Amino acid sequence: MSLNSYVLPDVEVVSTGPEKYRPKYHYTADKDWLSDPNGMVFHNGEFHLCYQHDAYDKVFGAMSWGHAVSKDLLHWQELPKVVEPDEHLGMCFSGCMVVDKQNTSGLGENALVGFYTSELPKQQQSMFYSTDSGRTFQKYAHNPVIRNTEDMSPDFRDPKVMWYEPRSLWVMALAGPERIEFWSSPNLIDWQLESWFGEGMGAHGGEWECPDLRRLPLDGDQNNCAWILIVSVNPGGPNGGCGTQYFIGDFSEVNGKLTFTSEQSQVKWLDWGIDNYAGVGWTNMEESPYGDRLYSIGWMNNWIYAYKTPTSQWRGVMTMIRELKLETIAGETILTCLPASFYSQLLGPELPNMRQVRLNHASRIGTSLSSSRVQISFADIGASDVGIELANDVGEVTRIGYSQANGQFYIDRTKSGNEDFAEGFAGVHTAMANREHQVLKIEVFIDRCSVEVFFNDGEYAMTELIYPDEPLSVIKPYGEAVLSTVNIRKMLPIKRTPINE
Repeated sequence: MSLNSYVLPDVEVVSTGPEKYRPKYHYTADKDWLSDPNGMVFHNGEFHLCYQHDAYDKVFGAMSWGHAVSKDLLHWQELPKVVEPDEHLGMCFSGCMVVDKQNTSGLGENALVGFYTSELPKQQQSMFYSTDSGRTFQKYAHNPVIRNTEDMSPDFRDPKVMWYEPRSLWVMALAGPERIEFWSSPNLIDWQLESWFGEGMGAHGGEWECPDLRRLPLDGDQNNCAWILIVSVNPGGPNGGCGTQYFIGDFSEVNGKLTFTSEQSQVKWLDWGIDNYAGVGWTNMEESPYGDRLYSIGWMNNWIYAYKTPTSQWRGVMTMIRELKLETIAGETILTCLPASFYSQLLGPELPNMRQVRLNHASRIGTSLSSSRVQISFADIGASDVGIELANDVGEVTRIGYSQANGQFYIDRTKSGNEDFAEGFAGVHTAMANREHQVLKIEVFIDRCSVEVFFNDGEYAMTELIYPDEPLSVIKPYGEAVLSTVNIRKMLPIKRTPINE
């Protein structure tokens, strides 16, 4: 759940057609509101993707869990809702699902067991389960399983559960309000508080939400691993509104309590763009065809203007699924971020006239760039900004680049198209570079309403919504540099099958 208040703003829907900005290869719900990804798990040959959903309106309200499944994480079949509000527990905010392989809960071997934040009489953690591969779900009869007592914060939400092998326990990470709490259970039903993390650490511009605790190898070495804690914050993001930070550290027993510790002294952002929030990863991936990778997905939006994005019939987009890796780059350990390798299956032919692209010259590339991947690299970067402009025939342009003088990567969407639907949308958004770069690689995935940008092999990522009135069709590399490589290919659409088909 990602909301400071349940009171909705006065919303004026701006649209020029229900499907004008519908993405081609990003997940959207068939209709109405979509936000935080929830309950992602691999189970019995299927990947489950759930999300905050209001099937009755295009704004936040009556929160339930939408649900879709996939065999390959590309093409999706929508299914009935997982959980819906009720008079006793209220709305169903964010949470997770796990596979109870050993039947620790007594609900059934290999049962899918889920957790969400129920909001009545205040935020508490409730449970549901499925014994038929996620086709039907039942709420646990004795909810909530973690009560919010008088001495606890009213902000207490977004459970994310994992199996902790060293102690043969389930561990739940919970947010609220500016810290992450860790709880443990032998059976997914009886929980006790272990510890909390957050005081004096990271960004504290707003409430902490949507945690995800993971153990990852450093530079691919399974014998050298560290723990990663991913935490969303709203507001307090690097460019205003919401954003997602991460901490590198250790999770182990300290003074008899399971505790996350980190010596990290600076804020580390998973994505520096303004439109990537509440991202968490799939569980039980070790059983999947992709192996034990950390595949994560986020909500491509920002609470500054989430209610007013210019679409009708549907509102809300998921980011591309990304693989997160712990890597050492220029002596620093960071969490890199790149689109998952299976997106190569969507790559189509090279766009016409691609080989005519040259530095400081605008080139028309076919009829549309609005569903494509652009890879471009520069060497011998000079003092001026270097990057690319993506434009159309009505003068709308999105600039993506690097300023050596300012030590920043950036996306400029001040003239990207329809940007006056909400105050705070237009702007130049930046990522602070930790060193000077003489070589620059830019990979941009362009869809109808977005650009997802990955600099230097995922060292930096920026995600931004854009709403051009006409398709992008012109590209212009700019700056003082050597244009090393250019590759532009069409992205094929994913198949999204609505629930009634």
